[in-house]
Amino acid sequence: MCLVLILLFTTATTNAISITKNPKVDWLIEQGFVTGDSRGYRLKDNITRAEVTKMVVEAGGLGEDVEDFKHLISMFKDIPQNHWANGHINTAVINQLVNGYPDKTFGPSKNITYAEVVKMLVMANGDVPDTSNYTDALWAVPYIVKAKEVGITEDVNIQNYYEAATREVVFEMVFNTMFKEEPTIVEEYNGIIMENSRVAKLKKTEVSLLIFEDLNRNSDSEPRYKEDEKILITISKDIEDVEYLMGKVVDVTIDNKNRVLDIEVDTSYTYLDGPILAYKDELYCGYNGKYYRADSRLQVYHNDDDYRYYDYVNSLGERDKNGDRSFTAEFANITVKGGRLYYMDSFSFEDISPVQDVRGRGEDIIIYDDASEADLVETSVDQVIGYTYKWGFETLDISDIDRGDVIHIYDRNKAIVRQDSKDKNQLMDLFEYDGYYYADIDGDYYQVRTTKYRRPVYSTNGEDFNTLYAEDLDRDLIKLFDEEVTYLLDINGHIQAIIGK
Repeated sequence: MCLVLILLFTTATTNAISITKNPKVDWLIEQGFVTGDSRGYRLKDNITRAEVTKMVVEAGGLGEDVEDFKHLISMFKDIPQNHWANGHINTAVINQLVNGYPDKTFGPSKNITYAEVVKMLVMANGDVPDTSNYTDALWAVPYIVKAKEVGITEDVNIQNYYEAATREVVFEMVFNTMFKEEPTIVEEYNGIIMENSRVAKLKKTEVSLLIFEDLNRNSDSEPRYKEDEKILITISKDIEDVEYLMGKVVDVTIDNKNRVLDIEVDTSYTYLDGPILAYKDELYCGYNGKYYRADSRLQVYHNDDDYRYYDYVNSLGERDKNGDRSFTAEFANITVKGGRLYYMDSFSFEDISPVQDVRGRGEDIIIYDDASEADLVETSVDQVIGYTYKWGFETLDISDIDRGDVIHIYDRNKAIVRQDSKDKNQLMDLFEYDGYYYADIDGDYYQVRTTKYRRPVYSTNGEDFNTLYAEDLDRDLIKLFDEEVTYLLDINGHIQAIIGK
């Protein structure tokens, strides 16, 4: 599989700040593709095979794959598994961008030649030449010819392609590869991000955008898309997190291949999360106690499955004494404006528990089982997203789950993990009010839930844990009154653990 290098901005050379007096290199520095060290950018120095491989992988938009491949054993015997470039080299090999030497080595610290750089960039660009008649010393000829044809070596001074390459010339060729083809279209739209790979069969960097408004007021060409049309766009991770964007209304600038060049969240809409109660034609938000109109045709999600709002209420809900259906979800991410619901992504959890330990790369997650007196049990998940109170949903790898997080399991093997769950303060009181139980921690009240698989755990010494039964609050926690405790909160701000020193 070959890769076409991504185009990031069309005005690269005109907007770059002068750093090296070479506008191409300056732009690469600004965008983070080139970094210096204590000796500066060393433009006249040679550059290694590993350094160029990393640069081509990152500039080519394959950087997000590096984490997945960095723990794989390399096919090259001189690349140990802990080598700093192992992930980049594995990514380049998988995408057929590089080859090693006949003796099964890669030579990561060896200075790369111009010919080797040219071959790598030609392959990355997807312009694979016919090499059948070129062997031995002539192996690089078809790549050099192709590089000249497509502009990779345009305005680049190379006297001998088999000499060790200098950093500056390599940087210039990388820039030429990225910008050899100007986009024919740059367009702007306002719309809502509706789907990503979690809820639809999309790539990790793809999302669907439902267009609300065409923002191409001064365009000389006819926009490609119209209002109410749903399109796929690609967002690289250095521009924005695709989980964070779910449900956000955005002003987005895209190129002719629907790659996002710029994106900004529309703050005229309100983005809320928390428990919800869905009725036939309206939704109650537990966060602010308000009701919002709901279109029966609106596409919504529950536990990553999509529904029309009407079907969501009728298939998941229960009838009340009047025969009307309603459905309560423990947590939802919603978008509203002017009393109207525009988006909803909701969840019901099978278990909520503090994480005690994580083994391996997340294969075994050890949690406190509140149903069995806080025994430690193993669980595992295949898919996970992160949550913080400040940012909402974020992309998370299973290996990033940590002790002290609170995990919310849904649909058997999926989870939301609250990563900012832990805090410390003085435990003042535990009390019951109107049938609910609360912990007073330095004047802030947190609900202590009483349902199975939702109960918190506690420890008076930080080592021995038990399930906290709210009905016996004073008996269980009296030793911790007026003491500083560590406490963990779930995604709705309910107590999941109280831990003494």
